[in-house]
Amino acid sequence: MQTVLILSFTILAEPVIEISNIRMPQTIPFCLLPKLPVVAYPKFTVLRKQIWKSQKLLSMRCMPSTMFQSLNFERSTFMTHEEKFMLHMLKIGEYDGAVGKLFYDQRGYIVGYWIMNGIPGKYEAKPFQTTYHGKRNEITYHKPYPVNEYTTDDEKLLFLKQYGHYLRDSMVQEYSNTSGAAIDLPKSFPKPTSLPEELPSPKTETEIHLLERLANGELDGPVGLPCDNGWGSMIWYWIEDGAIKRFKQGPTKRFFNGDENEKIIPNWKPDLTLKTEAEQLNFLRRSGRHMKDPEVIAYSNKYWADYWSNKNRT
Repeated sequence: MQTVLILSFTILAEPVIEISNIRMPQTIPFCLLPKLPVVAYPKFTVLRKQIWKSQKLLSMRCMPSTMFQSLNFERSTFMTHEEKFMLHMLKIGEYDGAVGKLFYDQRGYIVGYWIMNGIPGKYEAKPFQTTYHGKRNEITYHKPYPVNEYTTDDEKLLFLKQYGHYLRDSMVQEYSNTSGAAIDLPKSFPKPTSLPEELPSPKTETEIHLLERLANGELDGPVGLPCDNGWGSMIWYWIEDGAIKRFKQGPTKRFFNGDENEKIIPNWKPDLTLKTEAEQLNFLRRSGRHMKDPEVIAYSNKYWADYWSNKNRT
């Protein structure tokens, strides 16, 4: 009986599990041999459960990846040490900056990939072109905004596989090149010199009503107060006979007449007239809040509320 128990200890006590909590004397008194199986049985049961769990985990690690997907295991549990290290470096901002070069796409947008605060993403800058006195200005761009962001660990690793060869870190470059998923950035299109003119949007019922009131002379009068144009002259918008006109007053002149300084104030002269309906509606949107008509003020306030909400969103 004593020999069998010692052999059972030897079989169950695998090198993987420590059984330091079981202490047996080198020599067991003969009177205690009948009680030994009763005392050791609970500890044998605990050891058997630990061995069964370790063997189960070991067998599960050998299962194919498709079986893990069916069991809904997290991807981070089976990351390599290199992947965990790269995610850590990405999180602390070591890879922040531009990934590759910026390029123009077919739409004329500026497109680029960036890592900001440890989060990779694709960014775009939308072009726009303004018109001044019938002439189109040079193309400028809005502030870049994120189109797609890689937030989860799987998405970040996918980004490093696809575009990691553009980073300076040699580990990430090797990880991307050996993954088989590396993507080269497309070639840049030429910088656009002009944008196609946008077709005017259909007028709303409010806009049609405002244009009718403007043509009938119901909105005649001054618009706001005179203001400086930044070049020493004053400008003031007036609505006369249904036409929106801008008046300009040149800078004040002073000269000495022999006795005292005399000041000459120039007269107001018409400088610009808004003729098209698009120009008139644009004026009512931007400057209508300075008028005294409640309908025009509400129309202008709605335009500015939508403008600032869209700008803050981008």
